[in-house]
Order: sequence, then C-alpha cells, then structure tokens
Amino acid sequence: MADIEKGTHPVTTSPPPIDSALTTRRSHEPEKKLSVDSTSLHSAEKNQTIIDQQVIEQHDQDVADERKEKRHEFYAKWRPLILGAIALVILGWWISATVLPATRRRWIVQTLWAWFFILIIAFRFLPNSLITRPVRTVWVPLVEKPFFKLSYKVRLGLGVLALLALVFGSAFGFELPEGTSYGDRAISVAGLFVFQFGFFLSSKHKRHIPWPTILVGLFFQQVIAIFVLKSEAGFDIFSWIATLAADFLRCSEAGVAFFFSKEVVGYHWFFANTLGAIIFFIAFIQMMYYLGVMQWLIKKFAWFFFKTMNVSGAEAVVAAASPWVGQGESACLVKPYVELMTDSEIHLTMTSGFSTIAGSVLSAYIGLGVPPENLVTASVIFHCNLEDEAARSR
Repeated sequence: MADIEKGTHPVTTSPPPIDSALTTRRSHEPEKKLSVDSTSLHSAEKNQTIIDQQVIEQHDQDVADERKEKRHEFYAKWRPLILGAIALVILGWWISATVLPATRRRWIVQTLWAWFFILIIAFRFLPNSLITRPVRTVWVPLVEKPFFKLSYKVRLGLGVLALLALVFGSAFGFELPEGTSYGDRAISVAGLFVFQFGFFLSSKHKRHIPWPTILVGLFFQQVIAIFVLKSEAGFDIFSWIATLAADFLRCSEAGVAFFFSKEVVGYHWFFANTLGAIIFFIAFIQMMYYLGVMQWLIKKFAWFFFKTMNVSGAEAVVAAASPWVGQGESACLVKPYVELMTDSEIHLTMTSGFSTIAGSVLSAYIGLGVPPENLVTASVIFHCNLEDEAARSR
C-alpha cells in the first residue's frame, strides 16, 4: 500500500504484444503455402506427363495393330495369287536350270529343292489327307496290322536280322577302293559291336533299354551313310549343301576385311577368318530365331524323331537343335522341362553339345580346310546316333 501511495509499481515481465505474434505467423504462412502449392503442381505435371506418355504409347500400339491387321487382310485376300506366282517362278527356274547345258549337271539338287518348295506351297491349299489317306489304306492292312500282331520278341528279332543284313551288306557288298582290304572293313564292323556292348555294360537299368529305338537309330545311320557315300545322287546333294554352307560362311570375309584389312583376310589367320565366320553364323542364327525360322525347323525335326524313334519331345528338340546351334542354345530350348527330365534325358542334353558339329564349329573346321561334305554327313548321321545314346543311358 505504501508503494502505491508513493506512485511506484512492482517490476513485472510483460508478454509480447498479440499483434506482433500474429504478424510473425502470417509472415511464414505464405512461404509454406507456396511450397505446398509448388510440390502439388510438380506432382500433377508429372502425373500428366505419365498419362500423356501412356496415351501416346497406346495410340502407337493401336496404329501398329491396325496396320498389321490390314497387312493380314491384304495377304489373306491375295494369298493364292502370291503363292501361285512364287510357285511359277520356282517352276520356271527348275525348267530353265534343267534344260540349260551349263546347269544340267546339277539336275538332282535342283529338282529336289524346287519340288520341295512347290509341294509346300501346294499343300497350303490341298488337304494332307490327299496323300495320307491312300498311303494309310495300303500301309495299315498290309504292313502295320500283320507286323504288330507278332509278339514283341519276334518283331525285335526281325529288326536285328534286318540291321545285321544292312551292316554286313554295306561293309562287304561294295567294291573295295584301292589301298583297302576287307580286313579294314571287318575292323569297322567289329568296332560297331564293341561300342554297343560297352554302352550296354555301362547302362544303369539294362531291362529298361528301348531296343526298338536303338535298332531304328542304327538302321537310319547305315541308310544315310550308304545314300551319301555310296550313291552319286546322295553325294551330289550333300556336296551341294556343303558347298553352299562354305560359300555362305565365306561371306564373313567382307566383315573381316572391313574390320581389319583385305591383306589380313589373305593371311587366313584363325583369329580373324575363323572367329569372324563364327560371329557371322551366330548372328545369322539369332536372326532366324527372331523371324521364327529356326523354331519351325526344330519343330519339324522333333516331330520326325518322335514319330520314328519314339523319344520324348524334349530329347527330340535337343537332338534336332544341337547340330545347328551351340550346346548352350540347344539346352535353353527345353529349359522349362529340365526339372521334369529323367536321368537319360539329362544325359542326352549334356552330351549332345559335345558330340555334334554345331554351326560355329562347322564354320571353324571349314575355315581350317576340312572337306565340308564330310562334316555335313557326320552332322546328319549324328541325329540318329544321339537318340541311341539316350536310349542306352536308360
């Protein structure tokens, strides 16, 4: 009371004015609001860009599908005329190549390939039953039914006799070349039986060996060998295929000359010429895969081996692909089925790459001077031999 009366006041700390606090808070609010607005605007622009990109991609896809559909409609409409024109061109080429003296000597190869493609075009319009029905009418009652009425052991014995007749007939029924003797041929025949006996001993389950598959495989080997090595037509066909392969692989020299020089090509270095041919062939095979050609070829080979030798689809695909692609690529073709494979099928997949003349190795051997017809013949005979390996490994 005394202080009040004297006019003095106690010292106290006063809070900041309300107006100043509100002013400070309002000064920060526009900055936060501006930051939030810029972030939202950036996110909206980003989303709009993604949406626009998706719309453009969808539009491009629709345009591509529309063009593809138009091409399909155009081909479906004019397909008979297009394929007919191609067939006429092939037929004209065959006639001229057969008549002209310069190319008449190759009439076997020309006839084989010309009529092969003409028949493929023809059966695009003709039903397969046009051929299969007459064949089935004769084959089933006269051959298939009487043969399968026999017991399994009798049929197996007939197959063994036919194989022995073919082996000994091909070994001792042809004229001896100069510098050879029948003893040399006897050694070859004995080696065939020694290998079969060794495979039999190394088999894990001898009772499960599919002998018909082995007999058919060995029979095909002998037939192909006789056709190629003992007939002029077979030798001409495979010699032409080998020459074609050598000429095709020789195209890689242009790339080697471009990368190095023409002088390097003339040196015939392994690093330049042979590896250049391997790279060229692998690139060509990958292009054929992209176009679907290799899949078609492998599918047809697999169907043939499945029907004739009664092997599984995975085995047939690997056996059909190994001589044309590398061992890694052939195994990748059956990658989804590896987990379901038996030991014999895995054995076939693993050994196929080591027992084939793959395309890259073929080009390497040709570059080193090995006769191409011998390599191609061995590659073809291999198909049957590999199925025998799979059968024996069971």
